[in-house]
Amino acid sequence: MNGPDSDPVSKGATARAQISLRLRLTLWIAAISMVIHLTLSVLVLVYQKLSVQNYFDSRFDARIIRIISALNASEFEVGSQQWQNIASENLWTPNNDPYLATLYQVRSVVDADPIVSTAGSPIDGRTVLQWLGRDRREAVRRDRVPVLETAQDPAARFRTFLRRLDGPGGHQFVLAVSATDTPAMVAVQQLSSVLLMAIPGGVLAAGVAGYVISGIVLRPIRELRHLTGAMYPEHLDRTVNVQVGVPELAALQHELEDSRRRLRASLVAHDRFISNVSHELKTPVAVLLTEAQTIDRTGMSPDQARFVESVAEEMRRVGRMIESFLTLTRVRAGKALAHTERCDLNEVIMQSVETCMAMARQHSVEIEPTLLEDTEDTTVYGDAELLRIMIDNLVRNAIRFSPKGGTVEIGLHGEVDRWVIVVRDLGPGIPSEIMGNLFDRFTQGGSETIRGRGSGLGLSIAQGIAELHAGVINVQNLQPGCQFEISIPKMVPLTTSVNSTTAVK
Repeated sequence: MNGPDSDPVSKGATARAQISLRLRLTLWIAAISMVIHLTLSVLVLVYQKLSVQNYFDSRFDARIIRIISALNASEFEVGSQQWQNIASENLWTPNNDPYLATLYQVRSVVDADPIVSTAGSPIDGRTVLQWLGRDRREAVRRDRVPVLETAQDPAARFRTFLRRLDGPGGHQFVLAVSATDTPAMVAVQQLSSVLLMAIPGGVLAAGVAGYVISGIVLRPIRELRHLTGAMYPEHLDRTVNVQVGVPELAALQHELEDSRRRLRASLVAHDRFISNVSHELKTPVAVLLTEAQTIDRTGMSPDQARFVESVAEEMRRVGRMIESFLTLTRVRAGKALAHTERCDLNEVIMQSVETCMAMARQHSVEIEPTLLEDTEDTTVYGDAELLRIMIDNLVRNAIRFSPKGGTVEIGLHGEVDRWVIVVRDLGPGIPSEIMGNLFDRFTQGGSETIRGRGSGLGLSIAQGIAELHAGVINVQNLQPGCQFEISIPKMVPLTTSVNSTTAVK
């Protein structure tokens, strides 16, 4: 049974999709240019061939008229030598090519006898009458005969000019003048060679021009693509604005901007709904947790005690999730840094270690902090509580995935203009299938690898807090485990929104 990959239509569509629009436009322009060049070349060749033939025909017509005048003057009584003189005086061929001039007397409708000729083998009289026809007075015949022994190319084409003449006494004569057609053919062949050499150059020039023009045309599309590719939820405040002078692209830009506004409004409404629901749930969850913790367990059976403890644990988990929702909506709303203060990163990291120590003991995991010396100035401007939450989320995530008896390393070091906080665990690492959307909300690994349940919001919250401090979080798998790096500039923004920043030292 054939799979979808064996479908030739699917393969063709895939192959076309792999060719960029710019390259396709270039190929189309080059192909159209080739068709135009070929068409024009054929037309030019046909026109030139006719022009060259008419040129040489007109030259011979004038000479034949002079020969006819000489015949009329002699009343068609010419001898062989006189005929040779008349022909040599009036006929001329390029490059002194050989020619054949013969005078025939018509004996009947289908037969004529040669009277005088400049060569020893004139064309047969019957053939001449066939070429001329019964009713025509003149004609031009192009053929490979006669074969002149003195011709450089015996196989070359010859032009034969035929004239029907009326002589004295009612006799009819036929004048036949043959000359090689080689000069005309050479002129046409030279032009053909020039055109054939010009076609590749013309197509290449058209292809280069098409590539440049398509690049100019597609530049606004690429900019729009970059803008739409960067339209993450946290960046929906950025206006889609590209300077385009094409009405179609301007319409596309307006559509994208309208879509951005609708998405932004929808996201704001969504976050507002989550925030409102979270606030409404905080009180009943806190009440249930307090009652579960203070209930009198005297006389309870082991099953009842486990049930109460399970309820308390679930209420604590729901409470943490509600707090995560509230923190996330604060971060997403860009209101997290309304008030900034001087924060010592060494102290923030140690506070996070103390906060996570109970969870580490529960999972039999050690936390190993590595801080800078007290002489180092590790001060940044920001929200200390949010910075601690950011580190908490990464450390708890590392504890959750660390093996029993493992170690979570957390360290701080400085670079030229940035502080780097490193959190590393010795767990199984992050599955490749979720690495690309690791910081999205509710992204979690397989349940078989999770020790303890999370809400799937921790990394998203951490990333949002880092961005509010003009920082970024990078992650990589190691052997073993994985490592998160929080990079925060030493010069940080004082801001109330993600998109408007003021730098201070």
